[in-house]
Amino acid sequence: MGLLELDKVRLSVIDKIERGNYHNKNFTKNVLKKVEDLMVDVSVGYLLNSGELHPDLDKIKYWKKPLTKPNTKDFEIGERESDFIKEVGKANSEKVGLPKIEVQKFISYWTEKNKSKSKMKWEMQQTFQIGKRLLTWKGNYDKREQKKKVAPFESKFRKTVTNLYVAFCSRCGKKEMPNNKWQLKDGSSCCHVEYLPERSKL
Repeated sequence: MGLLELDKVRLSVIDKIERGNYHNKNFTKNVLKKVEDLMVDVSVGYLLNSGELHPDLDKIKYWKKPLTKPNTKDFEIGERESDFIKEVGKANSEKVGLPKIEVQKFISYWTEKNKSKSKMKWEMQQTFQIGKRLLTWKGNYDKREQKKKVAPFESKFRKTVTNLYVAFCSRCGKKEMPNNKWQLKDGSSCCHVEYLPERSKL
């Protein structure tokens, strides 16, 4: 479903809420939130894939139409959230290059609202530069990805047909068969030093 189609659904739900035409108010509000979240996903996805803002954004004046007056806090924070998403997408495409899923996580994390729904998490920071925050996020992401590429310690050791590890004391060379990776990491029972996958020739 396109952005304009989602916006029509959003406006329809808002109209029901304003007129009281619903069976369950909380359920209807949850539907509205899900539609708005989908609109964010569509616009962010387009920006990340094309490097440009979604062409229908200008046709949607507000991310969140106020349920009362145009100057309500809901309206104001909706505008600020929209601007934040655009700036994040722009900074990421120009300088950072985070994967789409990580950009969505970044946006979701920093646009979390306070209890009064008047401010987002990023607005409550003493300083906040989107580009630098994205670079920090990317640094942490790269570290996690690098860890995934490192072979686990236990992969160096052979296993018996009964699924025991074959390990050798790094000090005396005694052969032992730890039951699991935790015993393997604890080290030898004889000299209390780390195991080697092969007996040392020294």
